[in-house]
Amino acid sequence: MTRPKAFRMIRLFAEVSLTGASCPLGCSHCRGRYLRGMAPVPPGPRGLIRLLESLARRGARGVLVSGGLTREGRLPVEPYLDQLHEARRRLGLVINLHPGYEDRPWVLERLRPAVDVLDYELSLSKEMVRGVRRLPFSPEHTVKVMEAMIEHGHDVVPHIFLWHPWSSPQLLKKELAVAADLGAKRATLLVYIPPPGEPEPQAEKLLELLRLARSHWPGELALGCMRPYSVKPQLDRAALEEGLVDRIANPSPRALREAAVEPPLYDACCSLPEHLLPRFRVK
Repeated sequence: MTRPKAFRMIRLFAEVSLTGASCPLGCSHCRGRYLRGMAPVPPGPRGLIRLLESLARRGARGVLVSGGLTREGRLPVEPYLDQLHEARRRLGLVINLHPGYEDRPWVLERLRPAVDVLDYELSLSKEMVRGVRRLPFSPEHTVKVMEAMIEHGHDVVPHIFLWHPWSSPQLLKKELAVAADLGAKRATLLVYIPPPGEPEPQAEKLLELLRLARSHWPGELALGCMRPYSVKPQLDRAALEEGLVDRIANPSPRALREAAVEPPLYDACCSLPEHLLPRFRVK
């Protein structure tokens, strides 16, 4: 049985938003709420590198760089390419980027020496891509974008919804198969968090889907940080007890107690490749 690794971003791994709390895309899934807890980039031509230098002085060894997306679905990373490269080279920071649906060759080429890993949301659901995300392209385009990222030499971790209101076991299997065919070695599963007032998924249903995902994914599987609090005790406990995931982000303390397990803890994002994990090991 797999002994999972636990991940919490405590002190060694920081979060930065290139756009502050602003998101021009403004999709109904997030509405910018996930950006509010991230450090905004100060104004000025070298604002990002000054922020990263400050974080490094305070002990950060890695950074999750995210932000709001343009209406085309891209993170506006162009003004920061040189500063990201400098942070990785001079400060030794591990850089995990949320690029959105970036497929321009010149940007992907310049990102290659500037980042360690790309987190990427892969979805074949028209309702999620066009309806919830409000993206101006088809679900099939999300496959082409991921393919372009990999062709440019990036380590891409597909983030796939274990459940959302339009999901199905067939869709989940298809998305996992597409990611595996593209060459992904690690995948992160997310659970859609419905807006207030809408029904949340049942933990039992999620557990069935998680078992299905485990049986169909050949590589490392992570339960990402996006999942409703209401399902975490039951879902996390079963995931730990049954060895359904290799990595789990922000595991429920109650689940850890009840499962009587103490997984190794890393102060980092759960997407990092294995060779970078030792510098973030806490216990």
